[in-house]
Amino acid sequence: MVLRSHFFASLLLGLLFCGSDESAAHDETTPGSTTKMPKCPSVPFNCTFSDKATPLCVFTSLSEDSACKWRQNEGPSPNFPNTGPPSGHISKDTADGYLLFESNKCTKTETTATITTKIDNAQIEKPSQCLKFYYFMYGGPNSLDVTVKFKTGVERKEFHREGNQGRRWFPAYVTIDNPQNETYKLSFTAKARDNIVHSETNLGDIAIDDIDFSDGGCKATKDLCDFESGNLCGFTSDTSATGANVAWTLTKAGNLSASFGKIKTDHTFQTSEGHVASCEIKGDEVARLVSELVNTTETKNYHITFWYQIVSLGQMSLRVNYITGDSLPAPIQWDETIPIWSINNTFSPYAGWNFASVIVLAAGEGRADKLVYAFEASESVREGGREQVYSFVLDDITVVISDDDPYNPPNCDFENGECGWTAAGPNNNIGNNWVNFKAEYNLGEYGPYADHTRNSSKGHFMMFSSDYESNPGAVQKGSLWSPKVSRPRSATVCFSFWHYTYKDRGANMDLSLTLHEPALGASAGNRTLIQLTDPPQNRWTFVNVSFEARGDYQVVFDSSFFNASRGNVIALDDFQDKEGACDVHSGTFKCTNGDAIPYAEVCNGRYDCRKSGSNDDTSDELMCGNFTSLSANHTDAVLNITSATGYFITSPTNFKWVYTPHCDTSDTTEDCRYPTSGHNDTFNLGYFKADFADSPNATSTYTYLHSPTIHRLFSTTSLSFWYNIYTPRPENHSDTGALIVSLQMISTKTSIALVDVTAINDSDQPLSHWQHHNVTVGRIEGEFHFLFQARKARIHQGFIAIDEILIEDRMLPVPDPADEIACKNKTLWHCDVTRICIEQDKRCDFTDDCGEREDESETDCQKTHPFRCSFDDESLCGFWKNDHPKSDVRWIHTASRTPTAYSGPLRDHTTGLKGGGYIHAPSVNGSVLERHKAVLYSPVFASTEENGHCWMRFYYHMFGEHMGSLEVITGIESSPNFSSPLFNARGNHGDHWLRGSVNLVSSAPFRVAFIATVGGVRSDLALDDISFSPKCRLYDTSTVPTLLPVTSTSRPIDLSSARPGTTIQPTSTNPATGYTVTDSVKSTVSSDTTSSNPATPPVEQVPYGLGGGAIAGIVIGLLIVLAGGFVLLVLYSRKGTSGSIMPRGVWSRDRSTNYEEFTDTENLEL
Repeated sequence: MVLRSHFFASLLLGLLFCGSDESAAHDETTPGSTTKMPKCPSVPFNCTFSDKATPLCVFTSLSEDSACKWRQNEGPSPNFPNTGPPSGHISKDTADGYLLFESNKCTKTETTATITTKIDNAQIEKPSQCLKFYYFMYGGPNSLDVTVKFKTGVERKEFHREGNQGRRWFPAYVTIDNPQNETYKLSFTAKARDNIVHSETNLGDIAIDDIDFSDGGCKATKDLCDFESGNLCGFTSDTSATGANVAWTLTKAGNLSASFGKIKTDHTFQTSEGHVASCEIKGDEVARLVSELVNTTETKNYHITFWYQIVSLGQMSLRVNYITGDSLPAPIQWDETIPIWSINNTFSPYAGWNFASVIVLAAGEGRADKLVYAFEASESVREGGREQVYSFVLDDITVVISDDDPYNPPNCDFENGECGWTAAGPNNNIGNNWVNFKAEYNLGEYGPYADHTRNSSKGHFMMFSSDYESNPGAVQKGSLWSPKVSRPRSATVCFSFWHYTYKDRGANMDLSLTLHEPALGASAGNRTLIQLTDPPQNRWTFVNVSFEARGDYQVVFDSSFFNASRGNVIALDDFQDKEGACDVHSGTFKCTNGDAIPYAEVCNGRYDCRKSGSNDDTSDELMCGNFTSLSANHTDAVLNITSATGYFITSPTNFKWVYTPHCDTSDTTEDCRYPTSGHNDTFNLGYFKADFADSPNATSTYTYLHSPTIHRLFSTTSLSFWYNIYTPRPENHSDTGALIVSLQMISTKTSIALVDVTAINDSDQPLSHWQHHNVTVGRIEGEFHFLFQARKARIHQGFIAIDEILIEDRMLPVPDPADEIACKNKTLWHCDVTRICIEQDKRCDFTDDCGEREDESETDCQKTHPFRCSFDDESLCGFWKNDHPKSDVRWIHTASRTPTAYSGPLRDHTTGLKGGGYIHAPSVNGSVLERHKAVLYSPVFASTEENGHCWMRFYYHMFGEHMGSLEVITGIESSPNFSSPLFNARGNHGDHWLRGSVNLVSSAPFRVAFIATVGGVRSDLALDDISFSPKCRLYDTSTVPTLLPVTSTSRPIDLSSARPGTTIQPTSTNPATGYTVTDSVKSTVSSDTTSSNPATPPVEQVPYGLGGGAIAGIVIGLLIVLAGGFVLLVLYSRKGTSGSIMPRGVWSRDRSTNYEEFTDTENLEL
């Protein structure tokens, strides 16, 4: 520690007295030790932080031995996109470097990081210097300071920012006053807030880039007066004019007198070293700040914008007046000027910087050629004869000339800033303030992926998030204040906005809109106009409200989260404040015919815009997820994807979906190398492609393609798309990427399809090899969208492409006139709401065949179909049994995907979503030839009627390359033996839930059993939603004899000799059972012809003696242990390999990644 202390002491000494590269200071306390002095940079200098040889450029780190330090970084920060920049300021090139501070690297004893350099007076001549740089502060409540320390010991803070500034690079221009031409130390210091450092939630990165330092003060920006150029930038304090007798002065904010109260920082730099224009008045005094002459020859809008603060204990007035004329400048009679803006004793804004904007001249107005305007401060009313002191401060005055009205507060689309809206007020917490946010920086998991104004990922909006609060269970609040709005008293005003919210499970959120009218007092002056508690999520929603203005006002949004951790978001966009009552109701969609319908009726499978009688209006069902019609010849196809189809793209890195047009055969550019066209190139259509080469430094990263919001799908709805996935030599890599398709609900994401890399090599097939996939989505209701997630491989060659996305059978079923007769005679069942007819057997089978759930009414089904089970919990509905003595594998209840990779369902059948329950017979590690049985059997049913109206309906899932078989068998009570199969399916049927139906006919009481035969590592077999028709009745088991024959022609069989997929036939060759097992198979469900199932091996008779003895059992047990050890050894040696490749054209899940690795790296929420 002594050596380290002397090192920093000598380093600091060197910073005050420049050395050369060769010079060194001798450390007398440590013999033989020397410390190199930093070289003083020549002036001017520029630092881009892209040179790895000098990562800190001309700066030296004072915390190099600590993890809490500034360091050079390229590309996205490690915490991006949660915090930190995606790249340097100059470009998104991963080689563009910058300096990065990560607060989660700090500790409670190490909270700051400083880089410093020395500015030698031999290098400068002028009384001030200009420091320009860019900074990025997104995330936690951290701070950034720029300080200078002179050789005399004087230290000043020249620049300060604190808290979340938004997800973008900001420019900074700082003039450093140095009238004595002294040597000084220039430092950048980042600080993590002390009470939350070294915690997972304190992800608050700070970055700086492109530092430019030059001799001489920063030049004033055109049309901006920030008072940092050493003068009033053309303004004059006119004390000679009529009534003006007090001067406005140029003042450092830190030098303001006590009468200015808490005003200690300027608006430009937010430091005490920043400059402002200020004045103090009392009694009848007037202070007037007069502008330069402004030429007004352009027939456009002339705006004046400025920031102000006022400290007042009485009745004051701040006004903006102007005068025009062709003969200006001339002696101005200010009592004849035109007032265009004022704030007086009726309005007292909150303490802090307030924004104001006013149009001096409107476009197209007749006008003179010249304009002069002035700020005038005065007392308005004497308070009880007492003489009061009033303090006024101005900063950042601009003149904007434009065709439109970009500064018309509180109207704002946030594309060019905040329009004067300020994240401030008494409820604001540092680190949870509102920020201007660009949609393309979104993670793809929460929050808007496109703004509302442009419906584009390039658009901006205001966002309040709970990402960075130190205590996730605490109440997190933020406030967003508008500028002052002036309306005629008693005027009716309509204020409208769009909001988007997302919250995690268990969290609560509130969003309120308050009208702040200070002139009416603390109680009457705050009216709550709108209170939204847990508002609609995952979509932009329109809200408006009418109110009566009672004087000048501010509009305030108060936002809060309760019990929220990370990832909760409230976003706002497109504010509009206009006189007149609101004409469109909140939360509505405007049809083409002019009608307005609730937003929940958009993309719900019905043409709701036709309600008013316009039969040709389908606008509410047009942009609902199909992607087939983008032309390759579109000149701006990428930017128009969203507006044309509703799809939009998000990506945290350079690996991203890119809309790629059809390529001409003569085009040999890299983008056209593969695929050369979309799936259907007849019409020269484009497609989406994610190219691995776009992000060579990233692995296991993602890009997201989002469909439009959909509100309802039906039981027959399916999602169809074409995909083209390529990586060279996939057998050499354990991870070659994947395409994951999910259903994103408000608070859950359910994977519905996983598509892996197809083994296409340059030598045997063309690169552009498109394959088709179709997945049944089923009945989904609510607010949701489809998410196409491409995962980059660990290699950097290859791509994933998708095309022709279709949501099929999306509309509500319509009646078929041909069914009317069958409906009337009750051969078919009539759906009252949709008026369609369905088969009687489809009632209460857990599938909504009517479209409005009339056939699946829980109340009706409990009465008519009492024996139904959706396997919501582990009780198996208290009905089915899982303990048959012939089972060597048990059925397992689950509410997620099965644990076996590339086998079993991703979701249940009942809900079609993650979290729904079902049961499955798990795969068994071992040889594919080994078969294990799982038996699920029912209570005893009474004998059925001869007309055979007792039906059992069920849904089964058989996906996996080692899939076995599923049989349905009936048997008599009190016997472990069952009859011949009534249903038989075997082999790989793909990742789909299939419906099975069995007619149960028996003259005696019976049980029903499902027998699943599994084997090999990929043979998970699942069941869900078993139901019986009304005429199926349970039997009184107290009267059942020990053995009852099922029918007069069938006899029981011993399951121990049954083989998968076999049909049992009566014979007399086996005296023990009366049956023998044959290989003649007549399945009621056709086998999957693409399955890689091996043929069923021939049956071998097992000697009875070996099967029943204790010694034989010991021998068999030892053999099983040895065999199991060998299998484990083989599996261990093969860990991480890609596995076998299924035949081309056969859809399968990703077989090139371990399941454990898949879940750890992707968080797929399957």
